[in-house]
Amino acid sequence: MTKEIPLIDLKEGETGKIIKILAGRGFRMRLTEMGFDQGSRITVIGKSGYGPIIVEVKGSCRIALGRGEASKILVEVEK
Repeated sequence: MTKEIPLIDLKEGETGKIIKILAGRGFRMRLTEMGFDQGSRITVIGKSGYGPIIVEVKGSCRIALGRGEASKILVEVEK
């Protein structure tokens, strides 16, 4: 069984695999359009203070997410 944690709990430099997005249809569609698909790899690039979290999706696209948005994305931490 995999341990799912919110994206917001990953540390800078950690990578995870998207397991589930806990949000409404509109938000899920918006994330999917940006490359946040189930099974995609996501790496936290920047996370400081109380501002947005900078993530890299699929090894190429960098996106800033609000902390509330990041808390709705469940990931499996990759070692």
